[in-house]
Amino acid sequence: MSQEVVTIKHLNKVFGTHEVLKDISFSVQSGEVVTIIGSSGSGKSTLLRCVNLLEKPTSGEILYNGKNILDEDTNIYEYRTHLGMVFQQFNLFNNLNVLENCTVGPIKVLKKSKEEAEEIAKGFLEKVGMSAYLNARPRQLSGGQKQRVAIARALSMQPDVLLFDEPTSALDPEMVNEVLETMKSLAHTG
Repeated sequence: MSQEVVTIKHLNKVFGTHEVLKDISFSVQSGEVVTIIGSSGSGKSTLLRCVNLLEKPTSGEILYNGKNILDEDTNIYEYRTHLGMVFQQFNLFNNLNVLENCTVGPIKVLKKSKEEAEEIAKGFLEKVGMSAYLNARPRQLSGGQKQRVAIARALSMQPDVLLFDEPTSALDPEMVNEVLETMKSLAHTG
């Protein structure tokens, strides 16, 4: 039997007088892939930003493994170690190479040793087809390659949940397929 990892209950988000999210409720089971589809400006990114608490919801509940993460006693930083986020614009550190981009989080946040972080990162970079680019800087990569590094970086944190915020919207049409194939491959691994 699958376990509910994330449950959203009656979530609302208002910016001034503009209601962006209205009474959103759904749950995500362990190993499940969920896609949110909607027109530009419909609140997809805002919803994801609320789930990882980059935005504070106006009202409602967000449960992670049954605990409401909006409770005042929630350690937001600890909670975020369980969620990975892949942004539209990659958000790679230009002063770091590919491997360093994937190890900085595990070393600084998860307190892993450099050796352990590199071993984990190299495994995920291999999985997304970027192991040949360990020493490359982001400026040396195509858009599709940058997005695959961003995916490996998120996976290197070994999250329970991985959020993708329109991961192909910033890519040229010919790059979209390589990122979608990477995501499909990951979805099949759980």
